[in-house]
Formats: sequence, structure tokens, C-alpha cells
Amino acid sequence: MLVGAKVCASAQIGAPDRLWVASGHTDVPYTVAYSPDGSMLASGSDDSTIKLWRASDGSLVRTLVGHTDIIRTVAFSPAGGLLASGSGDQTIKLWRTSDGALLRTLTGHTSIVRSVAISPDGTLLASGSLDNTIKLWRISDGALLQTLLGHVNWISAVAFSPDGSKLVSGSYDRTLKIWRVSDGTVLNTLTGHLNYVFDAAFSPDGATIGSASADTTARLWRVADGEPLQVLPCVNWVYAAVFSPDGAGLLTSDVSYNIWLWRVADGTVQDKYVEVSVVPSMAFSRDGTKFGYGRGDAEVVMALNPMLALKPLNSVRITSITRSSGKVVIGWQGGTGPFQLQKRTNLVTGAWQNIGNPTTGNSLTNSSTGTSAFFRIQAAAN
Repeated sequence: MLVGAKVCASAQIGAPDRLWVASGHTDVPYTVAYSPDGSMLASGSDDSTIKLWRASDGSLVRTLVGHTDIIRTVAFSPAGGLLASGSGDQTIKLWRTSDGALLRTLTGHTSIVRSVAISPDGTLLASGSLDNTIKLWRISDGALLQTLLGHVNWISAVAFSPDGSKLVSGSYDRTLKIWRVSDGTVLNTLTGHLNYVFDAAFSPDGATIGSASADTTARLWRVADGEPLQVLPCVNWVYAAVFSPDGAGLLTSDVSYNIWLWRVADGTVQDKYVEVSVVPSMAFSRDGTKFGYGRGDAEVVMALNPMLALKPLNSVRITSITRSSGKVVIGWQGGTGPFQLQKRTNLVTGAWQNIGNPTTGNSLTNSSTGTSAFFRIQAAAN
């Protein structure tokens, strides 16, 4: 929970624990992707470049230059040797990650390429464009195999199912469609969003789809019949929806700089973090220990996965912060203790500091200095 000039009403504890923040782009890194082996994070920016960062420390590995307009999407191949990018220059480019060589440029879209995805077997590439079409390409020779028609507005997201048999697309026409990859048949159209759909993703088991929309909600859908499972209410346009690698959680981000953590099983919000700028895209490492994202201030961030130990229903969480007579009283619920309250005044530098000793109670009073501070409650060692 952020405490400063005013006390926020909802339980939020600042930003996730950042491992590094990298500078280098000169405009918003709109899209990120994590390499399958966990060694690199790729970011594509409105500055028309792609940068590959060493995941361990945020050092720049190389910059890929070749697009002539904004980069809206990047995706690694399953083996990690290839990176695909889509751009406002209406092309898709395939890059060799080992040396940054441009291998092929795919042309055919007539507007911005908003999303690309590579099939789990590494043979196909799907692209979604603001020309309202989805295209399927053979990666080995760049041949266009199919153009999928059905959406009546911009395509904002495409993603393959884990077994590669299905493709989900999200559109500004407010719908999602599930396609059979083998022949391009529409298997289902998911309706319910009341505004643009910005993002869509399959859960790791392929049974659920997560979506993000400008109607201020994220949603969960059952793949088998297209039925809605959960509506996850946020406070502003929701840009991104990303499943944790174990499928237990969903991470979403909205235009108000919030990152939301949801439990998929029941659609409950576990925590809400606040960043310093908008987060348009996020990506998990395959082992689930970290996630990377770009920010509206042109920085790229690597953080610890806040859902490593996703809270069960009876777990502890901050529920209230009140201020009175120069004191701040922090209250929490759940868990069995002992608990350790921690404080931090800067989310970029510094470390969490313990406040008082571990306690089995459900509140603690801290002196207020009048400056902003971030609090979190942790399980303490017995």
C-alpha cells in the first residue's frame, strides 16, 4: 500500500521486486518477449529498434535495426534461435538471435503488424494486422499459407494453443475468435467485451483463454465451448494479459500504471502493484521465476515473479492503512503468522526494511514522516 499525501483505498504494495531497470530505447518499448532458455529478454520499441538484453543483469547484448517504423510485436521461436518482429512498416522480419542477422522479411499486410506468434513446433508464424486480417506463414521459406478473414476491425492479438492446433485472435471489433490452424475454420467467436480487445493468451494447459480489453476488464474463457468463466474488473483500459507458466495466475496491466495479479481458479485479485508509467506488455521466463516488461518512460524492467507462491484464500494480505496523529496503522487479514511488516521509500533503489519485530497480530503502528512509502506484509520465520 502506498502511503503519501493521501491513503489509497485498495491494497497495493508498490511495484514488484525489480532485479534491474535498463535504459537504451528512446521511445516506449511496446512489446517484450522472453527467450525460451531464459538467457535474454527482447524488447521492441516505438523508436523502430529491437534490443536483446541479458536476462541475468540487464546488459545490452545487441540492437536489431531494419524496420522503418514502430515495433509493435516480437516473439521467439520455441528453440530460441529465431526472433520474429512486426512493425508499423507493414512487414514481419525474422532475425537470427545468435548474431542479429536479418534472415527474411515477410510482406503482404497492408497496415501495421500488431501481433505475431510462432507455433509450438516452430514451423508456422501467425500475424495479426490493422488491415483486419490474420496471416499464416511457413517459417522455413516465408511462404504465405493462409489469410484468415472474419474480424471486422483491427487485429490486436494472436496466440497459438500449446498443442498448436488452435489460434486465438483478439480484435478491436470487441470479439475473440478461436481458429483451427489446419484449415482456418472459425471454431468459436467469444463475445462479451464492451470495447476493444487488446490482448489474448492461452493458458499453459490450453483449456482457458485470457483477454484484456478497453472495457476496463480482463476475462477468462473456457476454450472447449467459448463460455465466459470470469470477469476481472480493473480501473482503466487493460493492455496485457499473461498467464503464469504454471497456469495458476494471470498478470494484467492497465493504462493507469497498475499491474494486477489474479488467481485463475476463482478470479480473485491477489495484489495490485503500481508502476511509474504505463506497462503495455509483459513476459514470463519459462521457469516462472521472473517476468520482464517495458514502460512508458522508455525503460525495460526485469522483476521477480510475484506469483511464485500464489496466495491461497486464507493467506495474509494488507487490507487497510489509516493515518492519525502522526501515525500510520497498517492492518492485514489471513494467515496464521508470525508476520513481518516491511517498508520501502524507493522502488528503484534501496531494499525492504523490517518494521518492528515479527508479530502474530493483525496490525502494526508506524510513525508517519509525511513522505511516500510502500508497505508489504511477509510471512516471518518461526
